[in-house]
Amino acid sequence: MKFLKLICSKCKESFVPTCGGLHYMTERFTNNMLLFCDKCANIDKYAIDNVKLTKSNHYGSICDSVEVRFKDGTIQENIEYNYFPETKFIRLNECELPEYTQTLIVEMIREKLIEKGLM
Repeated sequence: MKFLKLICSKCKESFVPTCGGLHYMTERFTNNMLLFCDKCANIDKYAIDNVKLTKSNHYGSICDSVEVRFKDGTIQENIEYNYFPETKFIRLNECELPEYTQTLIVEMIREKLIEKGLM
Protein backbone atom coordinates (compact mmCIF):
# COMPACT_ATOMS: atom_id res chain seq x y z
CA MET A 1 0.00 0.00 0.00
CA LYS A 2 1.26 3.48 -0.84
CA PHE A 3 0.41 6.79 0.80
CA LEU A 4 -0.41 9.87 -1.24
CA LYS A 5 0.57 13.13 0.45
CA LEU A 6 -1.75 16.00 -0.49
CA ILE A 7 -0.41 19.56 -0.32
CA CYS A 8 -2.77 22.56 -0.26
CA SER A 9 -2.10 24.88 -3.22
CA LYS A 10 -2.78 27.92 -1.06
CA CYS A 11 -1.19 27.38 2.38
CA LYS A 12 1.28 24.65 1.25
CA GLU A 13 0.40 22.46 4.28
CA SER A 14 -0.24 18.73 3.91
CA PHE A 15 -3.82 17.66 4.61
CA VAL A 16 -6.26 14.77 4.67
CA PRO A 17 -9.56 15.25 2.79
CA THR A 18 -12.71 15.48 4.92
CA CYS A 19 -16.37 16.18 4.17
CA GLY A 20 -16.44 13.16 1.88
CA GLY A 21 -14.32 14.67 -0.86
CA LEU A 22 -11.46 16.72 -2.14
CA HIS A 23 -11.70 20.48 -2.76
CA TYR A 24 -10.09 21.37 -6.07
CA MET A 25 -10.35 23.66 -9.04
CA THR A 26 -8.73 23.67 -12.45
CA GLU A 27 -6.81 26.72 -13.62
CA ARG A 28 -8.51 28.29 -16.59
CA PHE A 29 -5.67 28.48 -19.12
CA THR A 30 -3.17 25.90 -17.90
CA ASN A 31 -5.61 23.18 -16.78
CA ASN A 32 -3.44 22.63 -13.69
CA MET A 33 -5.39 21.12 -10.81
CA LEU A 34 -5.22 23.07 -7.56
CA LEU A 35 -5.98 21.21 -4.30
CA PHE A 36 -7.26 22.95 -1.17
CA CYS A 37 -7.51 21.97 2.48
CA ASP A 38 -10.85 22.62 4.25
CA LYS A 39 -9.57 25.82 5.83
CA CYS A 40 -8.38 27.33 2.54
CA ALA A 41 -11.36 26.07 0.54
CA ASN A 42 -13.49 28.38 2.67
CA ILE A 43 -16.50 26.10 2.28
CA ASP A 44 -18.89 28.61 3.85
CA LYS A 45 -17.99 31.23 1.22
CA TYR A 46 -19.45 29.01 -1.50
CA ALA A 47 -22.55 27.82 0.38
CA ILE A 48 -25.42 28.39 -2.07
CA ASP A 49 -28.66 29.97 -0.90
CA ASN A 50 -30.56 30.09 -4.19
CA VAL A 51 -30.23 30.01 -7.97
CA LYS A 52 -32.35 31.86 -10.50
CA LEU A 53 -32.50 30.97 -14.20
CA THR A 54 -32.01 34.04 -16.40
CA LYS A 55 -30.95 35.03 -19.89
CA SER A 56 -27.80 36.99 -20.69
CA ASN A 57 -26.61 38.89 -23.72
CA HIS A 58 -23.31 37.43 -24.91
CA TYR A 59 -21.84 39.24 -27.93
CA GLY A 60 -25.29 39.98 -29.30
CA SER A 61 -26.85 36.56 -28.75
CA ILE A 62 -29.15 35.58 -25.91
CA CYS A 63 -27.77 32.75 -23.75
CA ASP A 64 -29.21 30.71 -20.90
CA SER A 65 -27.58 31.79 -17.67
CA VAL A 66 -28.00 31.45 -13.94
CA GLU A 67 -27.72 33.93 -11.09
CA VAL A 68 -26.32 32.38 -7.91
CA ARG A 69 -26.96 33.89 -4.48
CA PHE A 70 -24.56 32.65 -1.81
CA LYS A 71 -25.45 32.44 1.88
CA ASP A 72 -22.96 35.21 2.68
CA GLY A 73 -25.11 37.56 0.56
CA THR A 74 -22.88 37.81 -2.50
CA ILE A 75 -24.40 37.28 -5.93
CA GLN A 76 -22.71 35.97 -9.04
CA GLU A 77 -24.66 36.82 -12.17
CA ASN A 78 -24.61 35.63 -15.76
CA ILE A 79 -23.03 32.21 -15.30
CA GLU A 80 -23.84 30.77 -18.71
CA TYR A 81 -24.82 27.16 -19.16
CA ASN A 82 -25.80 24.79 -21.95
CA TYR A 83 -28.60 22.27 -21.67
CA PHE A 84 -28.67 19.39 -24.14
CA PRO A 85 -32.24 17.97 -24.07
CA GLU A 86 -31.40 14.78 -25.99
CA THR A 87 -28.98 13.66 -23.25
CA LYS A 88 -30.33 15.79 -20.36
CA PHE A 89 -26.76 17.05 -19.89
CA ILE A 90 -26.08 20.47 -18.32
CA ARG A 91 -22.69 22.16 -18.67
CA LEU A 92 -21.52 25.44 -17.13
CA ASN A 93 -19.43 27.66 -19.41
CA GLU A 94 -16.13 29.09 -18.10
CA CYS A 95 -17.13 29.26 -14.46
CA GLU A 96 -14.34 30.06 -11.99
CA LEU A 97 -15.95 28.53 -8.93
CA PRO A 98 -14.70 25.41 -7.14
CA GLU A 99 -15.74 22.14 -8.78
CA TYR A 100 -17.96 21.06 -5.88
CA THR A 101 -19.85 24.39 -6.09
CA GLN A 102 -20.26 23.98 -9.84
CA THR A 103 -21.70 20.50 -9.28
CA LEU A 104 -24.25 21.92 -6.82
CA ILE A 105 -25.20 24.68 -9.27
CA VAL A 106 -25.77 22.14 -12.06
CA GLU A 107 -28.02 20.07 -9.77
CA MET A 108 -30.00 23.18 -8.78
CA ILE A 109 -30.38 24.15 -12.47
CA ARG A 110 -31.65 20.61 -13.12
CA GLU A 111 -34.26 20.99 -10.35
CA LYS A 112 -35.42 24.36 -11.76
CA LEU A 113 -35.73 22.93 -15.28
CA ILE A 114 -37.77 20.00 -13.93
CA GLU A 115 -40.05 22.43 -12.02
CA LYS A 116 -40.65 24.36 -15.26
CA GLY A 117 -41.37 21.14 -17.17
CA LEU A 118 -38.40 21.68 -19.48
CA MET A 119 -36.65 18.46 -18.55
